[in-house]
Amino acid sequence: MESFIIFLSLCLMVLSTTSAGKNISTVIGKNVTLPCEAKGHLPFDILEWSKPGTNTEFVLIYRNQTSGISVLKQCYAGRVELGDINIGNLSLILRNVKAEDSGTYECYVLKERNRKKRKILQPISIIYLDVLPPPLSSRGHIGLMVVASMIAIAAMLVSKKWIFS
Repeated sequence: MESFIIFLSLCLMVLSTTSAGKNISTVIGKNVTLPCEAKGHLPFDILEWSKPGTNTEFVLIYRNQTSGISVLKQCYAGRVELGDINIGNLSLILRNVKAEDSGTYECYVLKERNRKKRKILQPISIIYLDVLPPPLSSRGHIGLMVVASMIAIAAMLVSKKWIFS
């Protein structure tokens, strides 16, 4: 029953949206896609995925005509990639999610001439990522088997004691 409730709450969180963005939940160790569509923003010069806060973290920067994808923070190296840019899918794919990946992510599409006005630009996608620990059921199978085995052994010992008494 507890697993069903956890599953149901995950489904509801994944499907929920707010007026300012979309809520997505995932579990530590899984892969997650943070959606961003470039409809109405093509062509663009720069794509930025950032994690705002006291100090904005740039998760990924894609420069259309120069160096391609840049991952500036080591904690994201080898764990991030983009959707199919050619069809306007600018989604951020985050692999092997960690607890510290929780937070708000913003997708910006910029024209080079707008680069200096970064502070007044609005993100085209805002995602609130909630990273949950693995469900107890996936971590508890071994413990459950050990307890069941101990009960079976105890039952056998008790039944043999009664037989030989």
